[in-house]
Amino acid sequence: MPAPKVASFVAFSSSANSTPNHCNFGNASGLKKEHLDYLKYQYRQDVATGVDYNWVRRHDGTAHAANHSIIGIGRDIDKLGKYLDSWRGRGTHYDKRHGVNTKVAYDKSKGVVIIIEPHRIHAYHFPEGDFMDEKRYPPLPGN
Repeated sequence: MPAPKVASFVAFSSSANSTPNHCNFGNASGLKKEHLDYLKYQYRQDVATGVDYNWVRRHDGTAHAANHSIIGIGRDIDKLGKYLDSWRGRGTHYDKRHGVNTKVAYDKSKGVVIIIEPHRIHAYHFPEGDFMDEKRYPPLPGN
């Protein structure tokens, strides 16, 4: 199957100097279908769903919206897809709210918890101390 055709993931910012700026061409309702198709082709459905989830959450207007903009990735959906995909199968903990089927890992370099659910992989900023206290995210059995 050939890759879905996407014009570019680089757009020009609206600033006067028109600096190239990676963006995802989406809105608060989620990514456009062609971008979801691209992410699904590149990284699988769970990553595409996770990138879309991060995009919606970072634009939902809540106090936690900024937590879903991952340091060093910003609005580049391909970088976010690659980052989330790199965590597939690397869960060390689980989410008490969802049970052991929801694996969790922590990226100290970015201060980010990665949630690895059967249907989506997504991430958000979370204090390392809160992660390490294991109240919400205890280690997986056997770890």
